[in-house]
This record gives sequence, C-alpha cells and structure tokens, in this order.
Amino acid sequence: MLSEKHKQLYDRNQIKIYNSSILDFNKKIKEQCFVVGMEILDNMPHDRLYRDESGEFTTQAMVNIQTDLKSGEETLEEVREPIDDQLVKDFLRHLESMPQVDHISATQRLQVSGIIKRIKDVYDDYWHRDKINNNIYAPTAALYLFQHLHKYVPNHSLILADFDCFLERVQDNKLIGLNSPLVTNKLKEPTEWTQYDNYLIPRGSSDICFPSDFQYLQHAYQEITQ
Repeated sequence: MLSEKHKQLYDRNQIKIYNSSILDFNKKIKEQCFVVGMEILDNMPHDRLYRDESGEFTTQAMVNIQTDLKSGEETLEEVREPIDDQLVKDFLRHLESMPQVDHISATQRLQVSGIIKRIKDVYDDYWHRDKINNNIYAPTAALYLFQHLHKYVPNHSLILADFDCFLERVQDNKLIGLNSPLVTNKLKEPTEWTQYDNYLIPRGSSDICFPSDFQYLQHAYQEITQ
C-alpha cells in the first residue's frame, strides 16, 4: 500500500517496507529516528498477576486449553503459578520504583489523563476496591517492545497513541482487576458489539483491548532507555 500511495518516494528508496512484526525486527539502526505506534498497545498481550495475603504479587495466571477430540471445541481454564517470568519481574521492578505522587503531580496527572478517566477511576475504586486491587493486568509485551527498540534502534524518539481508559463500568465479573481489559465481539453492523464478562473464550472469537497506563509506561520506558 505504501509503495502504491507514495510511488515516487518508494522508487527513490526514501521509503523502506519491512513486512514483519516490530518485535521481530532485528536490523540495527543507529541514526536518530522516530518510532510511531498508533493503537498498538491496547491489543498487546498482558500478564495477569495476583497478590497474596500480604499484598505482594506472587502468582501469575496461566491458561490451560483442553480440546474436545470429537467436536474440536476448546475449554479454557485459568490457573495460578508462582511468578517465574523475567518480563513479569521487570514489570514489578519498574512498578516498585514508581515515584510517590504529590498533590502537584496529581494535579498534572489529572490534566493529562482527563477528568472523565479520573471520575471513572474514583467510581470503580469505591465500588470494587478489594477485587480490583487483588490483581493486575501487566503490560509485559509493551515492556518487551521498549527493550527491543532500545537494543536495535537506540537513538529513537518514541510516539505512542492509544486508549487510557474505557468508559464502560467495571462489572463484578471474572475480568475485574487493575487495568482490566474490554472483551468484545463485533456484530454485523460496525457500531454493534457484544461484551463478555470473561477472557476465557474460544481463541479468535473476540477482540481484547487493554487501557494504557501512560504514567507507568513513561516511567518504565525511561528506566529501560537510560
């Protein structure tokens, strides 16, 4: 598509097309450049982590898949295992080093994030505080993206645009948690869709979108690229 819409630039070798995932990109680029990602964070894989009674994150969710040999139907089940994943450990390390938010920083965050998001956060915290704080969906794939870019494109400037919240109310369901996703299935009409209360549904049958916590991502990105 780029070669068709920008034929002159393409013919002059001013545009290069790499038809692969950015996570598979292994060409070293030392020149200064911009990396632009539009709505890629929300569909990246996340890891679900659970706290123990002391409040520490000690277990991560794993999904067991059982396939019926006759019908071919899949049954997905969430199980918890001790944390043994380097990206998860990286996430927790960056989380623990997050600076405390004073009233000035909180005001600035309000201005950046938007009043609607903050009102929704207050509502969710009031009604579902215990269950929300019991677990978190960690953006581990985004951390891997930052590490990958730092390795192969060390002199880049990164621009990311994505959703920082969804306005649907938090429901008391199996998805509830910090940074919980929106799981939907589009219908025939573009504006029509159904919403699931669980992510353990047949693979490929839904769209799973996560809100992006840009305060955390900015902090983690700065620590990774320093």
